[in-house]
Amino acid sequence: MVLVLLVVCGALGSSLAAGFHPAFCPTKTKDPLYISMQLPNAASLERTSEAARQVEQILADTPGVQYTTSVAGFSLLSFVSDQLQRFLLGQLEALG
Repeated sequence: MVLVLLVVCGALGSSLAAGFHPAFCPTKTKDPLYISMQLPNAASLERTSEAARQVEQILADTPGVQYTTSVAGFSLLSFVSDQLQRFLLGQLEALG
């Protein structure tokens, strides 16, 4: 039963994918970079910010990373909001 369902879903997916416009799935993509940081319980917001600055600097010096930015006190990946959390978002350079 599972095998039949898998074959049906694969066939349906293939037929739907064939109808997509090429602009929907570009050949050259820019990949996002998501980093979630959490420091130990006793860490201050300043310590979290300093750690994030260090990570941002490492990413800025890494070939292929176009830019990074960060959000203090919140993690988009875990939806947790406190001073121990830091969320970094980066953009990788286009492939090709």
